[in-house]
Amino acid sequence: MKHWMKWTPIACGMLFACSLVQISCVRGDTEKSAETIFNRRFTLTIRPSMTYEEVVKLAGGQGAKIGEDKSGSLPTAQYRWDGKRESILTVRFSDNKMLDATVRAPNGHTYLIKNSGEVVDITK
Repeated sequence: MKHWMKWTPIACGMLFACSLVQISCVRGDTEKSAETIFNRRFTLTIRPSMTYEEVVKLAGGQGAKIGEDKSGSLPTAQYRWDGKRESILTVRFSDNKMLDATVRAPNGHTYLIKNSGEVVDITK
């Protein structure tokens, strides 16, 4: 019985700490939020082969790195920007050049900006 009373506060503290980590992961980093609204009009300003720095200027802030793939011949990194009105920009880069991007607009539409520069509405 004594062991239970000794370890309970430690276990509760660890559970509380884990829940805070989960909340911060879901909430996202506020520094990664952009003041830009990512919508259909925005898709006309962003083009493949843009550098990360050029996309940062258009998006209005730094992106959050959400993925990386080093298994292919060209390593890729994926970044996400949370914009105003619950819009989202996700861009995949290789060698600091944009390969493709997706834009989730406030109206619920999702646009894919292909490597060719073609913009396609992929809303399902």
